[in-house]
Amino acid sequence: SDGFWLKLEYDDKGNKVYEERSNGYWEIQKYDDKGREIYFEHSDGYWRKREWGYNGYRIYYENSNGDIDDRR
Repeated sequence: SDGFWLKLEYDDKGNKVYEERSNGYWEIQKYDDKGREIYFEHSDGYWRKREWGYNGYRIYYENSNGDIDDRR
């Protein structure tokens, strides 16, 4: 064994909400009440946000690279 380990956490709906690796990498995800991703971030500094409309279509998207798609 090389000492690598991986820690995963899931919410009560089975969505992955956290990942951590022995090399220092990590991820965080958040979801709305319908299980759609609304936030993602990882240790390299990248993040993204999403908003969803009542019809299930994405109405807003933004990320740390400066990309924005606003359909509100």
